[in-house]
Amino acid sequence: VTVVNADGMSWLEECEDVFDVVIVDLPDPRNYSLSKLYTRGFYRLVRRHLAETGAMAVQATTPYGPPGDDPGARGSRAYWCIAKTIADAGFSTHPYRAHVPSFGEWGFVLANPKGRPAPEHLAPVEGLRYLNDDSLRSLFAWPSDLRAPPGVRVNRLDDQVLVQYYEADWGTGRGE
Repeated sequence: VTVVNADGMSWLEECEDVFDVVIVDLPDPRNYSLSKLYTRGFYRLVRRHLAETGAMAVQATTPYGPPGDDPGARGSRAYWCIAKTIADAGFSTHPYRAHVPSFGEWGFVLANPKGRPAPEHLAPVEGLRYLNDDSLRSLFAWPSDLRAPPGVRVNRLDDQVLVQYYEADWGTGRGE
């Protein structure tokens, strides 16, 4: 493993390496400086550096949104914006969620350039206490009350709607 401390977008623009796995675990997109790392342009840069057989996993905030007029559509617009943006960058996406004790229900997106399906079986691994084939499949199963709200847009560098969605999901003032 090599750790590089640099602006992710700038580094990817200059990098020539190709990777089998990319894990994107960034701070939440609470301002425009952070939100640029959740744009279609950023994910297109990642795709350029991902092997065709590779995969990317992205931390994508909580999938729970605020209560609204439609109790059946409570999914976070920020979460679903990230998933839609990754798909728009040319990835096959598999949104998933897991309970993280320090955060609660948390959302992620598994993505690949080849359209492979979401995993259903684990490779043999010794010592796992939580994850098994059944719990793996459950990560990708979504209850109807967390479905994507209608009209969620793609986050672009020239139109960073994600910051607005994040502020609306978490309350005003969080995005400053």
